[in-house]
Amino acid sequence: MTIYDTRVENTKSLIGTSRGVMAAFAVRMEMSKQQVSHILGERREKNIGDKLARKIEQVYGNPVGWLDQDHGARPSPTGEHIAVPLLSEAAALSAADGDITISQITVSKDWARRNVPCAPEHIAILIATGDTMSPTFEDGSLLFVDRGGTKVTADGVYAIAKGADIHVLRVKRSLTGGYTVSSDNAAYPPTQIENFGKAGLLILGRVLFSMSPTRV
Repeated sequence: MTIYDTRVENTKSLIGTSRGVMAAFAVRMEMSKQQVSHILGERREKNIGDKLARKIEQVYGNPVGWLDQDHGARPSPTGEHIAVPLLSEAAALSAADGDITISQITVSKDWARRNVPCAPEHIAILIATGDTMSPTFEDGSLLFVDRGGTKVTADGVYAIAKGADIHVLRVKRSLTGGYTVSSDNAAYPPTQIENFGKAGLLILGRVLFSMSPTRV
């Protein structure tokens, strides 16, 4: 398998295989459906080059070079289940680093329909580290993220990339334009941002809910 084959397989694992994912991928990558077909179709005509590979990693919140690596065979979920991938290696809620021991989880489609208010192929997970969103969720919490929520259309908690780092913060729209970006921990002051793109920030998705581990 060449590096180009690996990039295709990894891209497909990121976006899923459900109906409509190619169109959603085209929108997120600012590409035409024909261009996507050329690189991901059964009879692909073009390879995923270095520049596009790095852009895919950035948009989907993966570390630089992730698309080039063989991540090994993963168990295929049954028809009644879906595999939820890890959005990135960690949600950088502070300067602290955490060890990530999972790369995906498998949930039933019925559970997803009842608990996740977005298309199943858009679901991803993050492992929270740090205390900036305490007490809403704590270090080690499992965050479910809607990867389709790449624009702030409603106030909420979002996964925001700055370079290789991902921060999970609360975003509120201002009546006069711009956004207030804040932590739920009062020890961290809020920040005013007029435009995410101009500030070098990328919205990776909206955090839907969290599951906190119970240590026994």
